[in-house]
Amino acid sequence: MIDRWRQIARWLLLGAAAVSWLCAGCTHGGAEEDAGSPAASHRADLKLAVVDRDKYDAVIESHRGQVVLVDFWATWCMPCVQQFSHTVEVAMRFGSQGLVVVSVSCDEPTNPLPVVEFLRKKQAAGITNFISQFGGSPRSMEEFDISSGALPHYKLYDRAGRQRYTFELDSKAKDQFTLQDVDAAIERLLAE
Repeated sequence: MIDRWRQIARWLLLGAAAVSWLCAGCTHGGAEEDAGSPAASHRADLKLAVVDRDKYDAVIESHRGQVVLVDFWATWCMPCVQQFSHTVEVAMRFGSQGLVVVSVSCDEPTNPLPVVEFLRKKQAAGITNFISQFGGSPRSMEEFDISSGALPHYKLYDRAGRQRYTFELDSKAKDQFTLQDVDAAIERLLAE
């Protein structure tokens, strides 16, 4: 029985060490990269924070004067994964014109590693990255007003902080939104 408890204690210590390593990995690049390389700087700056509705609203408010695109996505959502490169690309393309991009992952906050790895692969350090406190549960959909309950889901806010556009899947619609629709809406708000 004592051996069994020692084995459990050893696994708990190994688990704690792994969590510490993972958390350290959220803000530091891999040792195999040259610290001066662009890929290393993208990795070094990557941050992922847990967000609830109050923090989300505060972030939107903090960007008054800028247009804000929010991408709600998850690593388990294939359309989200396919479209995320576009999210990073519009941040780079329109950032100098006043666009701020925020991503909110609906993955489980207790297991952020797949999200961090994905964001690093996509070089998403230039955008603000969050993970929903409520993961992929219906509570995330309620808290963030994702009425369709489906991902991907985009919200676009004007410079006054008002939500002006929502791009979401609609099972009853003949046509779904396109990334060109998102781009056109961004350009309209930046021109105002």
